Amino acid sequence: MARFLLPKLTDLLRQRKIEMTTIYDRIKSDITNALKAKDLTKANTLRYVKGILDNNATSAKPVLPTDDNIIAYLTGYIRDLKGTLESAKTKGKDDTVAALIVEIDVLNAYLPKQLTTEEIDTICAEQNFASIKDAMSYFKDNYFKQYDAKYVSAKYK
Repeated sequence: MARFLLPKLTDLLRQRKIEMTTIYDRIKSDITNALKAKDLTKANTLRYVKGILDNNATSAKPVLPTDDNIIAYLTGYIRDLKGTLESAKTKGKDDTVAALIVEIDVLNAYLPKQLTTEEIDTICAEQNFASIKDAMSYFKDNYFKQYDAKYVSAKYK
């Protein structure tokens, strides 16, 4: 069945005249490299992500694998994994904890570098925002998925 998804995705992208994205291409090539290196944890994690992206692109309401969509998906998936990690820690499941940490590290490699709290403070001081709305709008437009929204909103409450 997987053989049929890729041609559909490729046709869909051609119809909309959109090329494959750099993150998507990196995921595809990293699957191959991980398999060659016999790193099955990385390969399986990336296969899962690629499968979800391919299914989303060929569903009834297609979501194309653009960089922004991939970053949004990975951010949410990592957040879910961190919740599972905390649950596994409290239950004392050390093998699950170790596997989840490796999986989170693999996925973090595909996200943009996060701003530190010092960098956020510097930007806020330079821009001198009047309200939380101005600050959040600025960060969303200029640092999409690269900042801690909770930290920025807490500064202006």
